[in-house]
Amino acid sequence: MKKILILISIVFILTACNSSADIDYKIIEEEEPGEGRIVARLVTDANGEDEIKSIIDKLSSDEYWGSDSITARIHEPSDSEEFGKLVAIAKYAWTEKGLAQIGENERDKVYINFE
Repeated sequence: MKKILILISIVFILTACNSSADIDYKIIEEEEPGEGRIVARLVTDANGEDEIKSIIDKLSSDEYWGSDSITARIHEPSDSEEFGKLVAIAKYAWTEKGLAQIGENERDKVYINFE
């Protein structure tokens, strides 16, 4: 019985981890204004808090690894424009310097302001 519970737990954890990696997004603009700061504009159908956190976590561990902070403008897709309506602005700081850049007080936390 114990082995079955452990196996079910492992499958659940792997499924949860894998699903966050499958969120589709596209970086359509990015700038590095200096000082280790990244500002990006993303388009995605994912507009829930957990989905946005997963995207920012992925960005901080992949594309923008080592940056002090990330500010991402999250937009919904548009059929006629490069990006649609602004859904949220997400911020993340890796370092103390990054905290000052995004104006928050806790590192390794994704801050989301929904529009």
